[in-house]
Amino acid sequence: MVAEGLGMMLGPLAVGLVLTVAGPGAAFLAAAGVTLVGAALVGGVSATSLAPRPAASAAPASSAGAGGEPHESPRRRDLLAGVRLIAGHPSGLAVAILIGIRQVAIGALDVLLVIAAIELLRMGDEGAGFLNAALGLGTVVGGAATLGLAGRSRLSPYVLLGAVIWAVFLGATVLLRTPEIAVLLLALAAIGLTV
Repeated sequence: MVAEGLGMMLGPLAVGLVLTVAGPGAAFLAAAGVTLVGAALVGGVSATSLAPRPAASAAPASSAGAGGEPHESPRRRDLLAGVRLIAGHPSGLAVAILIGIRQVAIGALDVLLVIAAIELLRMGDEGAGFLNAALGLGTVVGGAATLGLAGRSRLSPYVLLGAVIWAVFLGATVLLRTPEIAVLLLALAAIGLTV
């Protein structure tokens, strides 16, 4: 939820800044470019690179933490364990960064689709609904396709492919500027986003 919330905040903020400085086309291309950077980060990630490492030394459990303080709550302990796991595994950090980038892109789309429908594609106010529906369709198709990846030991090529699909079709949407093609491209982009 934190990554999603950050994405919902940072995406629209970044889009607003890029829109102010460079316009809607640049905002779409920036979102595509950031996604490609995230894809590059996970290119070498495999399930084995994310496997937990054995502890250096297993200390016996006690009822008090350092300095005689009671143990931290299970939620806090789990959160800290997750942070330590990600920090200790560069591959895990890369995946976490890509997830964050995805969430920023999703947050940015809240703003971008309205602007694209009205200013770039001249679809009118209702155009944002059609563009969102195209994203929904692509998400459904991509989600179904992703089920076939379950259990594979090396997912990074698929994640990389998904990010490239997302970036290429998102960028093409703004470059081609045809409403019917934009709906198709956004559906295809969403398939990549889902992976």
